[in-house]
Amino acid sequence: MKGKSNLISKFRAAVVGAVSLAIAVSATAVSAFAVDAGKIDVKIGEETSTVSTFAEAITAVRAADDATAKVITLGEGTFKAADANTFRIDEPNVTIEGQGSDKTIIDTESYAVSGQAGILVSADNVTIKNLKVTSTNPGASGGAIKVSTIGDGTTLTDVNNVTISDVVITTQAGYGLNLHGVNKATITNVKIENAAKASVNVANATDVAFTGLETGTSGWGTDIIFSYKENSGSYNKASTVTITDSTLANNVIATERPSTAEGGTDSVTVNDENLTTITMPDGSWAIVDKDSDAAAAAVTNETTGKEYATIQAAVNEASEGDVIAVPAGEYQENIVTTVNVTIKGAGKGLTTIKFDKETKQKASYNGTDAYPTVYAQANLTMQDLTIAVRPMSIMV
Repeated sequence: MKGKSNLISKFRAAVVGAVSLAIAVSATAVSAFAVDAGKIDVKIGEETSTVSTFAEAITAVRAADDATAKVITLGEGTFKAADANTFRIDEPNVTIEGQGSDKTIIDTESYAVSGQAGILVSADNVTIKNLKVTSTNPGASGGAIKVSTIGDGTTLTDVNNVTISDVVITTQAGYGLNLHGVNKATITNVKIENAAKASVNVANATDVAFTGLETGTSGWGTDIIFSYKENSGSYNKASTVTITDSTLANNVIATERPSTAEGGTDSVTVNDENLTTITMPDGSWAIVDKDSDAAAAAVTNETTGKEYATIQAAVNEASEGDVIAVPAGEYQENIVTTVNVTIKGAGKGLTTIKFDKETKQKASYNGTDAYPTVYAQANLTMQDLTIAVRPMSIMV
């Protein structure tokens, strides 16, 4: 390993081509009873009726008691939005099911519910399954499917217990799936064929579980992004996500949320013993095989167990007293520490830190400007490594 550029390229190569998470797609569930093409059955409690439009179906479930279970069963065919409110799902305890993603299609066209979604789910205990959703323009920052209440910029009420399963999504604008302000979302066997931004957007969302997620083309080259907006109550909670048995086209998960944000940092757990997540210099995560060169080169915070692509990335997230282990190799980067940490290498001459002209940072000492390789603004312990000699290699 020589130089930062080679290090980063190893990670990017691993991200782009080395990993494919095995997806186990179950057979699409089919309703127990036949439904005529183009027809819609509405079951409220034990009573079932047939309607001809989705607008009629949603009107019927809104008239029912909130606590009553309600099921809208779509037959084979394409169900198009009639206006921007057609697919506003604001009634709790509702299931919307089709006959399979190859048989039942919801086409929201260019309509956007509240300007931000093809389908907007803003109620608790909603399930969408066994169908395909296509959207031309759900809003530049919206999603073909979005789960969120309509906030006022300072507060955002959670949507609880949402399930999306055996669904295919494609959109020409925004995100495929947008989860903003959610507590417990179960996303199973969802395929996002195309998205203009990231395949999935997550914000202010806890207990989000992806199983069998499959992502395709995305304009940002990102599978999942954790979005963040400073000084907004709509983003005051860190998101927590688990990923199991999934196939990600880019193996890139990015976060905009800084470690200093209210509520702490977002977190991702990959439930696969052969894979690990590496934090990149820009704060995004890469999912790589544990036996890959990228994993072997990872810098590890031994205190937390998290792995990073660079020493500085590890230092940026370190807390007082953390120990950062740096494998053997040559690391061309400049390091600035602001908390008391220990940086230890694999041995003198085995782990080497070299000055990087591209990322140099100016510091002043006794009236003289300098560009140190290591600039310690707090207590720093360094052991079992080599710092390439140059004027003012270390400044404290």
